[in-house]
Amino acid sequence: MDFSEKIRTIRKSKGLKQSDLADMLDVKRSTVGKWETGDNRPTLEVLERMADLFGMSIDDLLCRAPVIEKYKRDEQNVRLLAQYSKLNDLGKREAVKRVSELCMIPQYTANDMPVAAHSDKVMDDKELELMRQDIDEL
Repeated sequence: MDFSEKIRTIRKSKGLKQSDLADMLDVKRSTVGKWETGDNRPTLEVLERMADLFGMSIDDLLCRAPVIEKYKRDEQNVRLLAQYSKLNDLGKREAVKRVSELCMIPQYTANDMPVAAHSDKVMDDKELELMRQDIDEL
């Protein structure tokens, strides 16, 4: 099930019309319709309100697999994140870039680790904030 199907299914299971959900989230009814057809996606702020309203995480709402749970309690990962949190924004961008590069080299990757895609694109503030939120969840 993808995001658009999930929104529609949850809304209907709660007995809500598109206009009801729109009112609860302070958006237009047509906006909810676009989410349900896959023509558009809500902002992070609206996703947070929607997740609270439906009693689920944003990851569940977006149909993302809970990959983070596998690595959450590993002591080495906790130490790594502690060091990472000491970096400024520029240092964090560089760290992500370097780790992404290492993940492309087979001798440095574990067989069960997903391979990170590398990009020379500079992360904007929104992407950096999402990464910080992921780290805070750990």
